[in-house]
Amino acid sequence: MARTTTPKISASITHCDEILNRIQGDDKNIVRGRLAADEWQTRVPDVEPKIRASFFPPQMNELEPTPAKNKHSAVPLIAVDDDSTELNGFETCLVCVNEWNIDFAAPCFVAQRHDSQGIIDTLSLSVTTMEVTTYPVKATAYLYNGSSGAFVGSLDLRYFGMRMPRTLVFDVAEHRLPISTLIEVRFGIDGGGTPRIPRPPTITSVALLLVERKFHAQQSVRITVATP
Repeated sequence: MARTTTPKISASITHCDEILNRIQGDDKNIVRGRLAADEWQTRVPDVEPKIRASFFPPQMNELEPTPAKNKHSAVPLIAVDDDSTELNGFETCLVCVNEWNIDFAAPCFVAQRHDSQGIIDTLSLSVTTMEVTTYPVKATAYLYNGSSGAFVGSLDLRYFGMRMPRTLVFDVAEHRLPISTLIEVRFGIDGGGTPRIPRPPTITSVALLLVERKFHAQQSVRITVATP
């Protein structure tokens, strides 16, 4: 049985310093304190029970997703404590969700295991923000083939925000996604009425933890044939 664990995440001083260098004025001390609080919150997240994630395949008239703002490079997922079935990735960022109904891209995550027969059993998403928002922020994972880069669909990763958990654990085994799937996390806020979102949230870090379910070669072949 696969283990579901709290993501073991750590933000490097270099990453935090890079964020601070982008911020001008006398607010650096305030931001530094917020980043430190964010880092602590990421290490000790409020984990909810494992939930199912809805999967949406590409539509015939939309084989590629709408481009998102703030494209990021891929972040490798690495083994947690030499456990080859748990892969963890963490990246600091500054993603300000300041427009309605628009996808804002956070980092992409990929496990470089093209020859693995395993699938993703569980996916844990952890998020920290600089500003508290009264609007629920929607999180979506856009999925791409790890070898060809072709879009294969998306996962609904629910919402986070004020009085809502910042870490969610999803059961995705039923979707039979290869462990090598490239996962692009995006954020958005649904709504409208004003040109821009008042007091928009700024995401300061994103972490992903995958737990792999491995199969023998014969089992993997049956899964591949059954996949539409």
